[in-house]
Amino acid sequence: FNNTIITNSFELFGYDYMIDQDFLPYLIEVNTNPCLEFACPLLTTIISSVIEHTMRVAVDSVCPPPINEYRTKACQEAIELINSEPIRFTSLFD
Repeated sequence: FNNTIITNSFELFGYDYMIDQDFLPYLIEVNTNPCLEFACPLLTTIISSVIEHTMRVAVDSVCPPPINEYRTKACQEAIELINSEPIRFTSLFD
């Protein structure tokens, strides 16, 4: 992973698990092209959150929001809304 010359990029992997009768998880496969289809309300919530947090971790570190003096009221409100929910995951690599 660390031998690449590509900079400022990221990948989103999909992990498929099964849970047995004792609630033990088993990894089935890892997908490099996970399905992001909103097939039901629960998936809509989960996938929307995954996409938002992926962007916050992968993009905001490279292209942060504008500093306070250059923000419009709408920009400031959007940033406050986004920051009101904690990031649920972090980058594996720096």
